[in-house]
Amino acid sequence: CESVRVGDMSPLEGRALLLRHLQLDEELAPVGIKDDCDKVVKKLEFLALAVDIAGAYIGSDSPSDKALQGYLANYERHRDELLQMDFFRGLLASEKTVWTVWDTTLEKITKENNGLRPDILLTFLAHFKGGIIQDEMFRLASLGMKEVKANLGEEASEGMPFELQQFLTLVGDKWDDFRYQQGCRVLLRYSLLQRVDGGWAGVTMHGLVRWRAMLSHQSWPLQRWYMVFVLAACCRNIEEEQPEFRRHLVGHLPEIHEDDGQGQENLLRYPSFIGATLGRIYYDEGRWEEAEKLNVQVMETFKTKLGDDHPDTLKSMANLASTYRNQGRWEEAEKLEVQVMETRKTKLGVNHPDTLTSMGNLASTYRNQGRWEEAEKLDVQVMETSKTKLGDDHPYTLKSMANLASTYRNQGRWEEAEKLEVQVMETSKTKLGVDHPDTLTSMANLASTYRNQGRWEEAEKLEVQVMETSKTNLGANHPDTLSSMANLAFTWKSQGRHADALALMENCAQARQRVLGDEHPHTLSSLALVA
Repeated sequence: CESVRVGDMSPLEGRALLLRHLQLDEELAPVGIKDDCDKVVKKLEFLALAVDIAGAYIGSDSPSDKALQGYLANYERHRDELLQMDFFRGLLASEKTVWTVWDTTLEKITKENNGLRPDILLTFLAHFKGGIIQDEMFRLASLGMKEVKANLGEEASEGMPFELQQFLTLVGDKWDDFRYQQGCRVLLRYSLLQRVDGGWAGVTMHGLVRWRAMLSHQSWPLQRWYMVFVLAACCRNIEEEQPEFRRHLVGHLPEIHEDDGQGQENLLRYPSFIGATLGRIYYDEGRWEEAEKLNVQVMETFKTKLGDDHPDTLKSMANLASTYRNQGRWEEAEKLEVQVMETRKTKLGVNHPDTLTSMGNLASTYRNQGRWEEAEKLDVQVMETSKTKLGDDHPYTLKSMANLASTYRNQGRWEEAEKLEVQVMETSKTKLGVDHPDTLTSMANLASTYRNQGRWEEAEKLEVQVMETSKTNLGANHPDTLSSMANLAFTWKSQGRHADALALMENCAQARQRVLGDEHPHTLSSLALVA
């Protein structure tokens, strides 16, 4: 069986083949014609058989320059027909069209691997948004599918055939990748996929192969199954706290446009789960624009379905406000947060935990604007109510104390900030343990207060402890570990240890580039400091 060979023709080889069809010498051919040949070859993505068939088609017309330009124009509108052309014989060892070779190839591999159905795997892979489909996506999805079904119900994956489910098989609590790798191996053998090695190995496919694969099995709701698959991968990534892969995962997230009927239907049916899951990935990755776009859609969906005052609507408004806050859009954040807070006060009461949360969020926005008195007033109210209703040692009370301490710190009220931060740290150590993330955060906050007072040795002692514990418990590349490295670098710089500070910050910046990506706000701030 002849296969659709992919990527085995260089740009110059493609140009030479087209010029042979046009009966033109490469040395004597006009520059304009050679440029148009290059455009055709690029349009066909260097697929040898496609270039050959295109050359046969173009070579039958004249003059050459008009024929090339006509083909380029027609390709955009009539790609199907052009790739099915069988009126012309090419110069290569084939009398078949691209389409014929494709169908023959798929028929052969389906017949030879009937139980495995690699043709269905190929069609599913064609729906992936990212250029590289990492094996890790299937591992995450296989482990996260249980949570998706728990939130959306069994009907979410209703109808997903065994031919797809077999690639997500679990043995105990681990993904059994045998059938997936077998399916890929068949497709690789026929050049329908290419293997990509590296830290996150996977497969990729030629653009024409992707386009043609999307035309197969069109009666199946593959887009819905893809959404379920990606949601499952997101759930598991969040659970495993795996920032290293998260930026690759973001590339596969489905965009839910207003004109995307299937996407809109999914969002309307499951706005809470889809919005929270996809939004969390965008948020954690610092992709504020995408997070905002999704949060707006979720909020509008809830307003339409449930009304402005429904708890789910208010929660979606709070999430959108948080996205605005992270972009420094204080007025837009404040407007939403005031609305959420006032509605919750009316509906739930001043002392309800959700009301207190909204007050804390608004205080954070005030704090970011330097409106210390307004922030302090809310922080004190939240803290006192939390102490009364929940107790001094409750995690929410401790968080409210930390927020008030932050407000004091930003006003230069070091002693008041320190007093609260010591209390939060000691209580966290007792209740949660020295190595708990909340305890480490409280230690970092106290170190910041020491640093602001020029108490470098005390700050350094805490920051070293936070950094080393984070490395041990979270890993050297975890975002919290990297933040602790940046804090310690600041302290060393303030102590005049410039070489040590620069070396540590360079390590931090390089790790953030690997883990978070070049455009993440934390990466940019680290790179700016190193520069």
